[in-house]
Amino acid sequence: MKKFFSIFLSVIFTLSLVDFAFAAPRARRVRPSGEDTSTAVTSTTPTAQPAAAEQPKAEETSGGETKIKSKLGKAAIEAEAKAKAGAEAKKKSQVKAKAEAETRAKKEAEDKAKKEAEDRAKLEMELKAKAETEARAKLEAEMKLKQDAEAKAKADAEAKARAEAEAKTAAEAQSRAESEALLSAKAAEERSKRGPRSRTRVKEETPVESTSGKPMTKETAEASKALAKAEEEARAKAEALKKAEAKAQAMSQVEDKQRAKEEDKARLRAEEEARTAEAATAAALIKAQEASRAGTATKPGKGSFVPFIIYSDNGMKGNHYYPTGWMGDFGDLKFNPANNSKVHSGTTAIKITYVPKMSQNAGWVGIYWQYPPNNWGDKKGGYNLAGAKKLSFWACGEKGGEVISEFKVGGISGEFPDSDNSSIGPIELSKKWQNYTIDLQGRDLTNVIGGFCFSASKDDNPEGFNIYLDDLIFE
Repeated sequence: MKKFFSIFLSVIFTLSLVDFAFAAPRARRVRPSGEDTSTAVTSTTPTAQPAAAEQPKAEETSGGETKIKSKLGKAAIEAEAKAKAGAEAKKKSQVKAKAEAETRAKKEAEDKAKKEAEDRAKLEMELKAKAETEARAKLEAEMKLKQDAEAKAKADAEAKARAEAEAKTAAEAQSRAESEALLSAKAAEERSKRGPRSRTRVKEETPVESTSGKPMTKETAEASKALAKAEEEARAKAEALKKAEAKAQAMSQVEDKQRAKEEDKARLRAEEEARTAEAATAAALIKAQEASRAGTATKPGKGSFVPFIIYSDNGMKGNHYYPTGWMGDFGDLKFNPANNSKVHSGTTAIKITYVPKMSQNAGWVGIYWQYPPNNWGDKKGGYNLAGAKKLSFWACGEKGGEVISEFKVGGISGEFPDSDNSSIGPIELSKKWQNYTIDLQGRDLTNVIGGFCFSASKDDNPEGFNIYLDDLIFE
């Protein structure tokens, strides 16, 4: 535009100079107003002729001036047209550059969003694969334990059956021996009543003195020996059966002791893991408090909203907020962020135990997940979660039927309060994992101190409860 104005001024200046140059001769040809005209009147004809001769020259001069002006005007128009064309070309170039910059920025944003989506999908696949592997390993361990128990039960049953069969065989043998001995004794008695038929027979039936001092025939003696032998074998088998039973009982006691020992080890390991988790939580809280005092709080960046995790697994770096806002009968609560007995995904889930003892005489309990820790609106902090549409989480009860009065986002008041709040409830939990969402559309999420909250009452849960939470994520 400046170039156009400079060209226009140059043209105006040039026209002024040309006009001035042609104006001077015309002024010289004009007769002065005080000149005596009588001489011109009385002059002869030859004297007037030069004036007439000069007229075509003046006309010729005026025509040249018109041509010059026409050329100068055309040059000015051309210059103005060129200036306009240059300005339009520059404007088009600027518009094109702006459009290219916008396209490039849009492409970069799309690439960034695509990469973030791919990263999220990859992370979800890794977590899913990890969960499947752990579930498969757990199932295999349970199957092995079951197979071992079945094999042991089968071996015990077989040993018991063998012992019973041996006892039965021994009893049958003893019964047969007793029967045979009795028959032999009766036969010998019958023969002794009939008397000897020959010398050989008499010799065979020569009485033999028994242990009681009474005479005994040879047959009776043999029958007694057979009976004694059968009784001895029966006693030996009975002793063997008793030993087998004693051995089986001892083995069972050893296995029971081994099983009890393993159970004690597992219990001690679980307690140690719980203590380690509590220590890690305490250390994380202390670190968060120090970071808060140092003013190192971070907030999600602008642009498309990235999933913002409150809890996915115990000790995960991507977790946010801290369960420091215990309320009501807080002495009746136990909190375990490293529970592995009932998990929705990953390796751990949150387990909350409520035993209604009215420790603070409130009749209800609750926990706020806060940032910074222990922030009840008395200090600056919180996260800017603008762009989040909902809070998604998974929950279940140990028995089913546990009643939660409210699940909530925000709602902390004070000098620096939550910018908004939203909640659902009451909710009756199932024994199986179920997904719940808190709608956040249209909410002001520019400063969220209380990222998550739950509350429950003694009236709804007179026997208390064990509940589980997992995968708490702003989406």
